[in-house]
Amino acid sequence: MQIREKGRASSVEVHGIYWAEYRGNVERYHLIVPEPGYPGLLSVPASDCEVVDASLDGLVLTKDTRGKDAFMHPMLLDREFLDQLIEHDEGAMEKFIAELNKK
Repeated sequence: MQIREKGRASSVEVHGIYWAEYRGNVERYHLIVPEPGYPGLLSVPASDCEVVDASLDGLVLTKDTRGKDAFMHPMLLDREFLDQLIEHDEGAMEKFIAELNKK
């Protein structure tokens, strides 16, 4: 899946999709690396972007920590690894980017 954030010219690859409450409504969120060199994952609500390519190729259907459906890159199924990326752990990010570059 590819999205383009409002105000940005280029689109980015989505590495995870989940649903959570946002501004009083349940909304879809996209986990992305917003730009090269960014030190972790960023969560973007659907209301702040547009879907450029809706293909879910490479994402795995799973459950999040609340038992809700989510689609994740296989490496993000490891909750500890996902937490490291969300917390901007440089080593985890280097490992994730290296895996993405293998494609």
